[in-house]
Amino acid sequence: LKSNTNPDETLKKLEELKAKHKKEKAELTTTAQQQIQEREQLIQSLKTKERNLTMSTEINGSLSKLEFNKGLDQALINDIIKLKTQTLIANAVEEDGKTIWCKPDGTAYKDGILNASLDTIVQNELQSVLHKNTQGGGAGNTPTSSGNFNGSQVIVQEATFKTQEQFLTEFDKIAQRKGIPKGDEYNKLYWEAFERYNVSTLREY
Repeated sequence: LKSNTNPDETLKKLEELKAKHKKEKAELTTTAQQQIQEREQLIQSLKTKERNLTMSTEINGSLSKLEFNKGLDQALINDIIKLKTQTLIANAVEEDGKTIWCKPDGTAYKDGILNASLDTIVQNELQSVLHKNTQGGGAGNTPTSSGNFNGSQVIVQEATFKTQEQFLTEFDKIAQRKGIPKGDEYNKLYWEAFERYNVSTLREY
């Protein structure tokens, strides 16, 4: 018995089925990819909101420590706080799970050679609306009995060293206390202080 089925017809139907399957598969893949993308965007959006909320909470913590100028309109103060908060959050970056507070130009706020604390940043940014303290500033630059770092120079009390070795020991104590890591900056500060205090004229030990 001969089959009534035309081989060409069968082949044609098979090709149509293949094409249909391919199209459906492509549509399913596209839909799945879109869903994955939308889900990722949602997750990223939630992460951003969470991060912004965390930063906002941190900023509010710093704000709570400040005393604002009562002579200024509260609405003005609130507007400035809002603007500064938005700017700080917008410019902040995350590195190794930590927030690095940056200026609009992308450079981190510094206190000496270290990244400035948020309290310091907020206080400096809102200086114009803060209650003016009658006490003079600059205490951070005053040498103390244990030495200090004013942002550009390490201040070593001359009474604490009589030899080059003692100078190095005192310098290192101050550097460690101020968080200055060993490296180019450390060496630069050391030799600057070495010259300033004429340490080369002292005996080594």
